[in-house]
Amino acid sequence: MLVGASEGAKAAILAAAARPKLATAVVALSPERYLRGTDVLPAARKLRVPTLFAVSTNDPYSAQDTPALAHAASRAHAQLVTVPGDEHGVDLVRGAPAATVAAAALDFLMQYGPHRRPPSLAAECGPNVAAGAPKATAVAFTAGDGVQLHGVVLGQGGTMVVLAHEYPEYGFERHKGYCTPEHQDAIRRLGPCTIHRKSFTFIRELRGEYSALFYDLKERLFAAAAAAELEAIERELDASRGALADSERPALAEAKAFVSN
Repeated sequence: MLVGASEGAKAAILAAAARPKLATAVVALSPERYLRGTDVLPAARKLRVPTLFAVSTNDPYSAQDTPALAHAASRAHAQLVTVPGDEHGVDLVRGAPAATVAAAALDFLMQYGPHRRPPSLAAECGPNVAAGAPKATAVAFTAGDGVQLHGVVLGQGGTMVVLAHEYPEYGFERHKGYCTPEHQDAIRRLGPCTIHRKSFTFIRELRGEYSALFYDLKERLFAAAAAAELEAIERELDASRGALADSERPALAEAKAFVSN
């Protein structure tokens, strides 16, 4: 079974369409129509394995694209789950949407999930891929409710290793998340790459999308050398709240807390 979220969901659709025997089913969480210039819609039309699509109604990236892809996959026993909110990708299985999406995924797995022994990498991807791949570990997991999950883990984890091959300078295989210091340092040095979500607060700040007032206050916060100077900047920050955007205020509050400690 191929399971993907956001970019991974688009990749799963493309892979399942190109190699129909690769997976018995696909789960695609909030896929968009284009993957780095490649239109995913023709691949969705070619899908022949059952596919579960999920999207939130106000997803800023996929609210229109995911239903269009699900409609295009009409010959694949496609199912579309829509939930309220603006969650995207893996956020669909966290917080409020999780109960609905997880229940749909469980029903889907019970109906279409693989019921076979853990595959070998050679059997799944061919001998040429297997010969040049790092050590692979076949995994099998059966939950208490009988749901079976099978797959192959390469290196540190499938997604992170694939990303590391294309973007080795970011060190994706060694860490996860925008909050890790190594990741943030790499983005400061190199800028965001194509897989980074440009809407994330940290990325927007690095791209210079905030107001001049935000950058001035933050720079002065970190440059404050005395408690009295810091208190004066904090008073100015409080007085300037009305001039700051909703996304800027919490970022400055976090910076203030960091400096105060």
